[in-house]
Amino acid sequence: MRRQAEYEAREREYKEQLRRSAVQQKAEREARRPACTGCGTKFTDDRWKAAAAYPTPGPRWHPTGSRS
Repeated sequence: MRRQAEYEAREREYKEQLRRSAVQQKAEREARRPACTGCGTKFTDDRWKAAAAYPTPGPRWHPTGSRS
């Protein structure tokens, strides 16, 4: 009975550690996410990939895909 309780406590600790790690990794990724210098809109994942493929966007390029 005591072993089972210890095992469950370790398992809960481990799952919580994994959750915290996932939250931290997500926050770090979001901190790296680029944004439009004109309006500050954060890039979507697809737009981020496109921006990486084309590092020099045209003059009318916008992260939401709309033209201004």
